Amino acid sequence: MEEKQKIILQLLSKNPEMSLSEIENALISDGLYGLSLRDKIYILKTQIPYLKVLKDNYEERRNKNLNKSNSSKESKIIALDAKINQWTEQLNQYENDYKTLFSDERKKKNSQHHQSEKKD
Repeated sequence: MEEKQKIILQLLSKNPEMSLSEIENALISDGLYGLSLRDKIYILKTQIPYLKVLKDNYEERRNKNLNKSNSSKESKIIALDAKINQWTEQLNQYENDYKTLFSDERKKKNSQHHQSEKKD
C-alpha cells in the first residue's frame, strides 16, 4: 500500500467523517501531493459503508427505546442519511469523471497507434 493510502487510512481511523478537504490538507502538510480523483473515490468507498453502519446502529438504538425521547437520535439519523446521499452522489460523479478521463485517454492512444500504423 502506498504511503498516501496509509496516511488516509490513519486519518479515517481517527475521524471517519473527515471531509475530503481536511484529508487533503493533512496530506499536503505531510509533504504529499493533494488528492487525486482515484484517492477521492477510495476515500468515499471507505467512508460510505462506515456511515451506513453508524446510521443502522442509531436506528437500532432508537427502535429499542421507543418509549423514550429519541429526538437526538432521529436528528443524527437524518443527518447521516443526508451525508450518505451526498457522498454517494459525489462518488458516482467521481467514478463517471474517472471513466470519462480514462476512456478519452484510451481513445487518444488508439488514435495515435492507428496513425503510426498508417505511416508504416
